[in-house]
Amino acid sequence: LRAVALAGLGKALGALEAEPPSSAGDELRATLLLEECATHALSQSPLELERTYAAALEARSLSFKLSGQMGMRTKFQSQAFAQLCLLARRSHDGGRPLLVWGALPAPPSLLPQQADAEDEILLTEKASAQSIMEGEGEDGEEGVDSGHSGKVQVLSPDELTPLDQALALVGAELAWLRTRSGPEGEGSSAAATQAEPMVFVDLVLGAPQDWAVQATALRLRAALDATARRRQPRALAQLEELTTAPLRAEPPVRARVTAFAWGLRSLPSRREVSLEYGRALAGLGSLADSVRAFREAGAEEEAAIALSALGEKEQALAIVREALADPGSATPGLYCTLGDLTGDEEHFRSALQLAGGRHFRAALALGASATRRRAWAEAEEHLKIALLLRPHSAPVWLHLAMCMMQAEPPRESEAVDALRRALSLEPDDVQSWALLGSTLLEMPGREDEARSALG
Repeated sequence: LRAVALAGLGKALGALEAEPPSSAGDELRATLLLEECATHALSQSPLELERTYAAALEARSLSFKLSGQMGMRTKFQSQAFAQLCLLARRSHDGGRPLLVWGALPAPPSLLPQQADAEDEILLTEKASAQSIMEGEGEDGEEGVDSGHSGKVQVLSPDELTPLDQALALVGAELAWLRTRSGPEGEGSSAAATQAEPMVFVDLVLGAPQDWAVQATALRLRAALDATARRRQPRALAQLEELTTAPLRAEPPVRARVTAFAWGLRSLPSRREVSLEYGRALAGLGSLADSVRAFREAGAEEEAAIALSALGEKEQALAIVREALADPGSATPGLYCTLGDLTGDEEHFRSALQLAGGRHFRAALALGASATRRRAWAEAEEHLKIALLLRPHSAPVWLHLAMCMMQAEPPRESEAVDALRRALSLEPDDVQSWALLGSTLLEMPGREDEARSALG
């Protein structure tokens, strides 16, 4: 699907190149490139995303520059510290005029509202960018005169069009993708992970104009806030606001259209936000509240899991069985949840059958069940299905090695290979090291390796 989407966008951009140059053509080109950016963001391809993003900014004569400013982060600071800031700049080369987005900004009362931080220590007001804008001239940058060729205009947030704001959100996604590179963003603190993308989001939220852009920016800010403990209450409050905003004022049709036209793939539906809200509540231990959020989102499976954690097994069973009574709402996940609640492995078989034989949770549960019954060949069969779906799951490699050791005759060499795969994924797993050592002891000439593994 990604290849098809990129091919279609490539054809559209090629056709546009053949058209006579115009302001409308420049805006359409930026819009198509923004859609291509969204495709690369979904597939987490940072290099391709960065290349396409640069082309989209060029089509809008727009650039974003990270800068710094001295300021306070908490009320108890005795001196100012450097803080990351963002400047939006528009170049004017004397060519075609910029086409201004034609619709009037939405009334603020109709837009999703920003949630305030409840922490009385943290400062939430952002420092003005005016001093930075004035400093541009002092540092030798070209001035803000937009009427002459080659000049660069530093833009305030309200001078950005909604299309420009959508490009800023792509910049935030790209910055976050960079900080999260590597295993779970290893090596980056929560503050470092959120600092760069947050300045892009703050720029957009500085001048709310469009429902789709505002909702996307707030959802991204909530995701960033969730990575920092002191900002988690604001993330929770923001998700709650996003679930109620459509009830207070239904998003206009144009918001839905522009969301797709500008590649705002992260524009949340109310169901998606309710799911995120429920998961956030569950993560904080508010299981009863999370159940209500899941039920509102129609996420019966997650509601049942939360109820089970609360000890309300009968209620959880009732929810799952009611959902499965409707063939149209039956999912492999619901059958797996029923299997977890009842302990009946037939429900996992139903899940695997419904998923066409490709469902990690069902295959893993069936493998574990067969292992408990000491049906090693059956367990190995299910575990191999699980590995096809998630080859980087260390516990599956470990249990597969156990099955290989119990085969008739035992397949020690294959078991050792499986255990080394498990340890490459989880180097500190004691059980894998112990099984590797004991397996090597049973293999002639591998005593030194066994002693090394047993340490």
